[in-house]
Amino acid sequence: MDSSVSPTHGEQEMSVWNGHYACTCYHPLFVLNQFGDLKRCALRPGNAHNADGWDDVLKPVVARYQGKVSRIYFGADAGFASPEVYEFLKASGSSMQSGFQRK
Repeated sequence: MDSSVSPTHGEQEMSVWNGHYACTCYHPLFVLNQFGDLKRCALRPGNAHNADGWDDVLKPVVARYQGKVSRIYFGADAGFASPEVYEFLKASGSSMQSGFQRK
């Protein structure tokens, strides 16, 4: 799971200044599998925090794969390291493992 920047030009709805990226943009959120295939995404305003809306994006993906695969791995940067994310991962079953990585 990761967020990205999508710069905008003009007056698009939800296009907001992001000081980190120093541009007016969207700040979309993505869930990718181990092969880099997009599993789910959300278009968010440019000023959204990295992890804002993680549950609306991640929970349906986990639900789709539970019981169909033996193990689900979760990787994300430190922006997603929160008690809510850890609690969800733990409650999702013993085969769920989290692996926060530094970029």
